[in-house]
Amino acid sequence: MSRGLQQHVPRRLQIYNSETATGFRRPVGDEVTDGQVLVFHDLLGIRAGAGAKFVRRYADLQDAMDDGVAAYAKEVRSKVFPATEHGYGIDGAELARFRTLYGESASAGGDLGELA
Repeated sequence: MSRGLQQHVPRRLQIYNSETATGFRRPVGDEVTDGQVLVFHDLLGIRAGAGAKFVRRYADLQDAMDDGVAAYAKEVRSKVFPATEHGYGIDGAELARFRTLYGESASAGGDLGELA
């Protein structure tokens, strides 16, 4: 909403009114809206391009996120991740009890008890 409209429209509203940054400062106590909104993708720089005029970036995370996702995808595709150490094990006796309850032989399905 433009600065001129902000001086009139929000004061007439009978509902909660929030704004996205408007590009100018008001004197303290001259608030005409109930809240301020800035999308966290814009705030943290999680998008390409400059963004809207009212956006102020407080961080630039897009490159770090792209690098992290690329590294993750590379490790998954090359079967480096996940590895055994990323899994949870089960006590051998507990696994045997589980298999008994569900009618499987004690040796069926490999030994998941090795994971710790």
